[in-house]
Amino acid sequence: MIITKKAYAKINLYLDVMGQRPDGYHDIKSVMQQVSLHDDVTVERDGLPGIRLLDMCDTLPCDENNIAYRCADVFLRHYDIREGVSIRITKRIPISAGLAGGSTDGAAVLLALAELFSDNIPTDLDTLCTLGSTIGADIPFCIVGGCALTLGIGDHITPLDYTPDCRILLAKSGSGISTPQAYRMLDEKYSDRLKEDFADFDGFLTSLHTDPVPVFLHNTFEDVILPIHDEAAMIRDILGENDGMPLMSGSGPSVFGLFTDDYKLQRACMELMKRHIEVYICDPVSRF
Repeated sequence: MIITKKAYAKINLYLDVMGQRPDGYHDIKSVMQQVSLHDDVTVERDGLPGIRLLDMCDTLPCDENNIAYRCADVFLRHYDIREGVSIRITKRIPISAGLAGGSTDGAAVLLALAELFSDNIPTDLDTLCTLGSTIGADIPFCIVGGCALTLGIGDHITPLDYTPDCRILLAKSGSGISTPQAYRMLDEKYSDRLKEDFADFDGFLTSLHTDPVPVFLHNTFEDVILPIHDEAAMIRDILGENDGMPLMSGSGPSVFGLFTDDYKLQRACMELMKRHIEVYICDPVSRF
């Protein structure tokens, strides 16, 4: 039996880092949105023992260093399943770009496994999210999908009945800074001040009820990434100059713009392509 899932990328419409916890992780206050850019994840019950990642070792690790592998492993161990599976991932989401590319692949594996073994075991989204959270903070959101408020380390999720009425231009240039390093940079810059509200979160949430495209977008990571990442800063400027509401996603270096005017989106896209920058035109994905 074979199941293929679309593993959608995510963007952060709002991301406020709220400071370091005693366990070393950071609390966040975020609203995430899935977009139509996606990987294809195919999972098969093949009757053989173990977990096999196929046809991807040139671009991704094929062992426990791969999030998809680890998600399969935690699922099979949790339900004491002795049968193995094979996994194929067709990558389209840029790697290490702040778009949850690895996390969404892992989430797709968990969802596929729940279907593949539904004749043997009962599963539910809460259990899948709990299993996923042991591997990566973004995995529970990628399981739930759509648009959602995420708190804690990203593991407390409230789905939102909201889909931005716009198109999304994603752009990436250059290599990213690791998420742990980005958090360290915020700690060094702000220390305990991270616990303060750096933006208008209430105004942002209100806009989700009143505006087709959210306002008061915010990402605390921009404060430490954009000053040292010239390409990301340039992309943000170009998107803004073409009236696309711009913001960096996650810890970058991907930057997106929300566009309500397709002509301006295409103009920004052409300007970025002239500079040999990766661009992706996307639509928001709704879970409803």
